[in-house]
Amino acid sequence: MQGVDHFYNAMRERDIRHEYHILRCNVCHKDIKGFMQQQHVDALDIFCDHIRGKDHQKKVKHLSENDLWQHFEAAKETDPVWLHHANGSVFKGGWRYRPWHEDTDETRTLDWSLWQKVCNLREWRFGESLTRFLHPSDMGDGKEDVVPIRATNVELTGGADFEAPHRSLRPDAHALKNKLWEELLLKDDGLDIDLTERLDEFDWREYLRGIPKLSKALLDEVTKFTGELHRTARCTWTNSPRFHFVATTARFRILLSQHSSRKCVLIYEDLERNFLSIDDLPRDDGQPSYPAPREQDVVAAFGGNCFHMRKMKNRLLQNSELSFKEVVEKFLECKGTQSILDIAIERSLLQFDALRLIWKLRSDADERRWRQFLGSQGTKITLDQGFTKAVECDRLHDEISRAVQEFLQQPSDVTWWTCYWKIRECPRCCLDFAAFLQATQLPEALHACGWHRWEGSWTLPIRQIFYTHDTISRRFKDGRALQTTLAELLNDPRKLQDIPPMRVMFYHGKFHSIDNRRLWCLKQLAEHTNNADLRVTVELHAMAGASRSQRVAGRDCDFLMKFFDAFSSRCEGTRVEWFNGSRSKA
Repeated sequence: MQGVDHFYNAMRERDIRHEYHILRCNVCHKDIKGFMQQQHVDALDIFCDHIRGKDHQKKVKHLSENDLWQHFEAAKETDPVWLHHANGSVFKGGWRYRPWHEDTDETRTLDWSLWQKVCNLREWRFGESLTRFLHPSDMGDGKEDVVPIRATNVELTGGADFEAPHRSLRPDAHALKNKLWEELLLKDDGLDIDLTERLDEFDWREYLRGIPKLSKALLDEVTKFTGELHRTARCTWTNSPRFHFVATTARFRILLSQHSSRKCVLIYEDLERNFLSIDDLPRDDGQPSYPAPREQDVVAAFGGNCFHMRKMKNRLLQNSELSFKEVVEKFLECKGTQSILDIAIERSLLQFDALRLIWKLRSDADERRWRQFLGSQGTKITLDQGFTKAVECDRLHDEISRAVQEFLQQPSDVTWWTCYWKIRECPRCCLDFAAFLQATQLPEALHACGWHRWEGSWTLPIRQIFYTHDTISRRFKDGRALQTTLAELLNDPRKLQDIPPMRVMFYHGKFHSIDNRRLWCLKQLAEHTNNADLRVTVELHAMAGASRSQRVAGRDCDFLMKFFDAFSSRCEGTRVEWFNGSRSKA
């Protein structure tokens, strides 16, 4: 994106000392500000780094050409600047819809590569030969010198995901996907839109015929075509539910994940929405067939396990001398010709999550070591403020947890004072461990610290349990609406016994639950029945002790790390808001 440098120069014209304290990115819907910890306080530099980032580029792929242009006010007494977010094209002055229009009264600068690409795509789409135009006024009618070129761009060559006669439906499908995605995120009454009878709006049968990976015999079995939000898988860049077109047959459901206008992945599920396979036809015995990991899946597993890690990945690409893949290679200590895929398979590092449709690290211990590696000086990374706060909080309480555990297992003056000074680093933990900090004898300190390892099944009043999340979805992972569950509980209070115990940890003077949707239903039940003393069974996890680590579905889980990944509340857990692409009060 060399055009970003032209954007910087255009915005800097006439007044080099001018500082843009805040800039708005219309694509990401957020303000880019200069932070105190930056080496510079110029938001313009930060903005240029932002639009080069992979997170930003992922978002612009789904936008129309009209939405990609953004207008900026430059320095005083200079022409306005227009920026193309996808490729960094910049031009100044006038009206952006006809930047090549002859007008001597205005200065115009246009990156012709964008115009060249659009013209070539238009020609290729309608079956004409590819040509190189000499200038914008050349209409390609033979009056100007025309030089044939070979299409090397993947977007021009198309790829094997769509057959040539049906490629024209790809942009239509992609535009419809984005439109329906936005509609469903704003809906409260459902997760799907039926497109079966809307052939005049989108000929989905013709669209399916153009996908070679989809069996021709299977096309005749399709009886229903819908657009749906996935109940558990989330978009790794927007953190909103994934959208799929779904073709339903009498045997299974086929989810079509069109990542861009040229690529399509087929995900097979049974009629109960359980994962079966990806791209290949399901097995006859109905058992799931998990895909084999690829090198890019290994890289994604180290950068997509949680929202903070994705932010770290983007930060790495902008500030590190190494690429993200090279940082992973450094962490895994690759030697010689050994690849990160070979090491991941040899050490059994990865596990496919069929609910979220992503690869992730099998053990939280590996995840924690990875985070510690990223925070080390060896990677030379400048962390952003939000990530630094979350990582430091997790790191500090992990050290407190280990110090408490070591003191309880091997009580001595050395472990006592190590634990004492580590707790003193967190002012809020000083209140929780007040009795321990005031102890003057080793037995007294051991007794005061022991209750912080209490764990097991407890019964607590619902009013004493607080949220960890800032926002929650309106549905459980199985697609069931929270309002439906609440209505059933109000109709038959005995069903309260069927709700699994919530996982709770005592943190900074409060019991916080990571099962926020269940907690919302129970708090609403207490409110609707005027039962403020409603008591529920919880599964208490201690900051230290055996309950911190557990094995779930063959995966070693660190509850403390999961707790801090989930802790996003900005109001001490007193309330949550709905999240469906936007916030509203729950």
